[in-house]
Amino acid sequence: HPALPAALALLVPLALNELVYHADIVIMRSYASQVSAGTVAAYEFATRPLGTLITLLLAGIVAPAFPELARTARDLPAFRATLDRTLKIMIAAALPLAVGLALLSGPVVRLLYERGRFTAEDAALVSAALAALTPYFFLTALAQPLAYATYARQQPLWTLAASAAGLAFSAVGGYFLSQQFGLLGIAMGDGLGAVPLAGVLLWWRWRNMMD
Repeated sequence: HPALPAALALLVPLALNELVYHADIVIMRSYASQVSAGTVAAYEFATRPLGTLITLLLAGIVAPAFPELARTARDLPAFRATLDRTLKIMIAAALPLAVGLALLSGPVVRLLYERGRFTAEDAALVSAALAALTPYFFLTALAQPLAYATYARQQPLWTLAASAAGLAFSAVGGYFLSQQFGLLGIAMGDGLGAVPLAGVLLWWRWRNMMD
């Protein structure tokens, strides 16, 4: 089929990007398993609310904008306007959420988890990890409109490169930080990995501005 090469050009990087994403999860879980008993579970509890929020932001902000991004992909002024508007909405939504989670991580964790066998000590550990993960949450949320935009422009290798750079940073940073700070170091490693993820995609955005 004549459209098959174009479809594969998008699907193969998408599949590789999924592999990178799951590799990061496996690596961070392996670091958590070396810290102490219960650290893997605590890491899962800390990341779960963030994953839910990112999914909601994707569904509510990025997914509705994608058809317009795809439609205007060859009209750079209109494409930039749509992308920038989506980025502004994402920042307006994600930044208050990140700040709120950082400041109120304790009450949030107690509300979600402190029942049954989830003790006050468990809540304190998970809430500290949740607060440390908020930079990761914000930067990952910021990267989502940019990642979708690369697909709209049929330039998915930028997103794959950004994800691979993020994996390298989080894997190396998480390893060394976990030796010193345990679960908090793993959370900080995730945040470190989100810096090149968002940074590479913002660079792609700047390059498109110069076209």
